[in-house]
Amino acid sequence: MSIVAREDIDNLNTLITVTIEKADYTPKFERELSKQRDKAHMKGFRKGKTPVSVLKKMYGKPILADVINELLQEKLFEYLDEHKIQYLGQPLASEDQKSVDFNLQDLQDFEFVFELGLTPQFELNGLSKESIFKLQDVIIEDEVVQEEIDSARKQYGERVSAEDNIEEEDMLTFTAKEMAGDAPKEGGIETTFKILVSNIADPATKETIMGIRVGDTLVVNIYELEEDKDADFVNRYLLNLEAGQEGPESPMFEISLADIVSVVPAEMDQAFFDKVFGEGQVSSEEEAKEKIRSEIASHYTKQAEALLFRDFQNFLMEANTLSLPDAFLKKWLLSSNEELNEDQLEREYPYFAKNLHWTLIRNKLADMFGIRVTRQEIVDQYKNRIRAYLGNMSSINDDMLNDIAQSVMKDEKEVEKISDEIFSDKLFDLIREHVSVEMAPVSIDEFREISRKAREDADQARGLAAE
Repeated sequence: MSIVAREDIDNLNTLITVTIEKADYTPKFERELSKQRDKAHMKGFRKGKTPVSVLKKMYGKPILADVINELLQEKLFEYLDEHKIQYLGQPLASEDQKSVDFNLQDLQDFEFVFELGLTPQFELNGLSKESIFKLQDVIIEDEVVQEEIDSARKQYGERVSAEDNIEEEDMLTFTAKEMAGDAPKEGGIETTFKILVSNIADPATKETIMGIRVGDTLVVNIYELEEDKDADFVNRYLLNLEAGQEGPESPMFEISLADIVSVVPAEMDQAFFDKVFGEGQVSSEEEAKEKIRSEIASHYTKQAEALLFRDFQNFLMEANTLSLPDAFLKKWLLSSNEELNEDQLEREYPYFAKNLHWTLIRNKLADMFGIRVTRQEIVDQYKNRIRAYLGNMSSINDDMLNDIAQSVMKDEKEVEKISDEIFSDKLFDLIREHVSVEMAPVSIDEFREISRKAREDADQARGLAAE
């Protein structure tokens, strides 16, 4: 009968010793040898008649090792489950483990010693109405809504050619000739390109261009014409050069305005509302503005709740400091990741430990609240995403959505990702119910600054953890 014993080193580390007795593994070892004998077809012996002594010499040690390992894993994890031992990572062979000699001439009991890092035990602190948090309440100003309306009107407006009166959002078409001194270069590069007025980099050049009309020419440095575009982009998209084709000798080009395309904003009529919001969803300018305000608010609410969830995490980790079996975890990380070296481990371990800290609190909360994610919830989440992606396609019914969702869910990694998102949403809602949350009105600009600062803090925390 196999024997399993536990020896606690401290409250975070323990040794598990598993003794596999000869009487426990011998019957299975002999059965495996017998199976090998039935399959063996060796020269000089009929199939199934190879002597056991020959089989032992050839296959005995690997067969015995497999039998012992299988029994070892079975007994070890059976013990851990039966005694409800909560541990981190996986059991590791102890440094004190004696070498094992599978001597087939003198079968013995085998003893294996494992190190185990234990999950820290704690009572959750900080989850009460006395814990106060702020949720940023982004105020959507009328000007922001109007900008969205104006942008949509331009998007669905009519494109018309003009001769002059260039405006910021116009698309200009130029013909261009490479210069050699004060005149176009003979045999030089000639091309045609388009550019948005709003993308012209130099304010003086933009002002000059906005004052010309179709047919007028001027000389510019074509590599400095458009904002934030490198030489490769200019060669490909303005000069229309093939990959590897030699660029111009001079950056100066004579450009001639060939066409001005302006946008006449769409009328605020039912046809416009149906294109932007879906058929029959909006029927007036007031409804359109309210719809846009609601969508913008929803966007910022999601971001604000993400910041609040981060605050929940930070607060709960500060309120519940935990000790971890660091030495064991580092050893386990090195053993389970061949690409990880000790220098990388020392840099990255603090970040790993912080994530593990939150995971332990997260699991504690899940047990307290009984948080579970069902398969149907995952299916419904997929269906909602598909609806949002397809928009207002009336031909897509619930059965079709369900079939699409079931097909996508064949990707296990994607299912795990969606499940984690649903779990996090449930966790956020339950934490919010048990603490106090106050609304903090802010402008869009103020919220963007708060978000920027939060990203910087997160990046700095990662950097410090990796040092």
